[in-house]
Amino acid sequence: MAKMLIVNADDLGRTPGVNEGILRAHREGIVTSATVMMNMPATEQALRLACTEPRLGLGVHLNFTSGPPLLS
Repeated sequence: MAKMLIVNADDLGRTPGVNEGILRAHREGIVTSATVMMNMPATEQALRLACTEPRLGLGVHLNFTSGPPLLS
């Protein structure tokens, strides 16, 4: 049975630089999934970029300490 390594990148959406780094690492072959911080400043950009990479798995980064709350 073949083994598969999953490399997950946290903090997608934190900043434009983090977004670019994660997407570059995915395109170059090391990152296979990422978790999105839905309440951070660069989330919309992160989701737009992620839509261009159908092989990138996405999840939600549960975040209690950074950025504004999603609900108040």
